[in-house]
Amino acid sequence: MASNQTNGTASPSVQQIAPKGLELEITLLKGGVDGSIPAGTQFPVDGKTESQQELSQELADDLALFTALSDAVAKEKQARAALHGAIPGIRDRSKSIRAAIIQLLGKGNPLLSKFGIAPPKRRAPRSAEQLALSAAKAKLTREKHGTMSKKQKRLMGSAPTPTLILGPDGKKISPVGTTGQSGPAGQ
Repeated sequence: MASNQTNGTASPSVQQIAPKGLELEITLLKGGVDGSIPAGTQFPVDGKTESQQELSQELADDLALFTALSDAVAKEKQARAALHGAIPGIRDRSKSIRAAIIQLLGKGNPLLSKFGIAPPKRRAPRSAEQLALSAAKAKLTREKHGTMSKKQKRLMGSAPTPTLILGPDGKKISPVGTTGQSGPAGQ
């Protein structure tokens, strides 16, 4: 990776990373050319003669490529982090828009395919075995909980409602043939 310096100043939002490999080699060469070779000195490089200023500029141009790449990578990381933080909101918004479109057009509308929304699938018909198993489970559940359908309750008839007979003094009088308090005579 590159040292994130552009024109000698570091980008404030980008972390400084020490140069490595070829970038480190070019950084050291540029530092040596700028600091140790007097201006106006000529050198033979690749069969041609270059001045100290020309060589320094070529090395600066080479370092600029590394810096551009480093800055691009840092921007990509920032963009990925921003996207990662925004994804839940984007997903929720997409679901809301999708639901609104389905509500507007209707569940079975063929225009939904233009929005990338597949029409709802029809439920596969249940086999005879599945229907029988379902009925058996329901019967066992009703027996376990003691529940009945309205029709079953109607056929059983209603249970007799108990009646309470009070005497003139406000005391309970038991019907004949039951145990408890005696009749009005106090027997």
